[in-house]
Amino acid sequence: KTGVQHADGRLLVGRTVVVTPTAETPTDACQQIEQFWAELGATVITMTPANHDRAVAAISHLPHVIAALTAAGTPEPYLRLAATGWLDTTRVAAGSVELWRQILLQNRPHVLQCLDQFTEALHSFTEALRKQDEQAVVRLLAAGKQRRDALAD
Repeated sequence: KTGVQHADGRLLVGRTVVVTPTAETPTDACQQIEQFWAELGATVITMTPANHDRAVAAISHLPHVIAALTAAGTPEPYLRLAATGWLDTTRVAAGSVELWRQILLQNRPHVLQCLDQFTEALHSFTEALRKQDEQAVVRLLAAGKQRRDALAD
C-alpha cells in the first residue's frame, strides 16, 4: 500500500535496520544515520557490505528462491487444495519478478553459496527419508524447529 493514508509512525519501532559503512564513510556520517534510524525506533546493526550481502542471501534471497520454486513446482490441479501452510510458505514468491531478478543476480556469489548449502541439507534429508532413518529425519526437523522457535513471532 502506498500513499499518506497508509502511513504508520510506528513502522520502524522494534525493526532492524542495517547500516553498511565502507572505509570511505566518514565516522560522523555513520553516527548521524545510525542516530536517525534509532530515533525512529529501529534497532540499528552495523556491518560491512560484504557481511550484509552474505546474511541477506541466507535470510532473504534463499527463502525467496525456495518459495518461488515450491510455488512453480506445485501441480496446477493441487492448487485447489492449497491452504495456509502452502500460502505461508510461498507468500514471498508473489514479489516482483523483475526486482528479484536484479537482487539475485547482484548478489549471485552469496546466493550460490547458500543454494549449495541448502542442496547439501536437502540431500541429507532426502537420504534420511529414503533410508527410513527416523532418527535422522527427526534430528533434521528438530534443528529447523529449534532455529525457528529461537525467533518469537
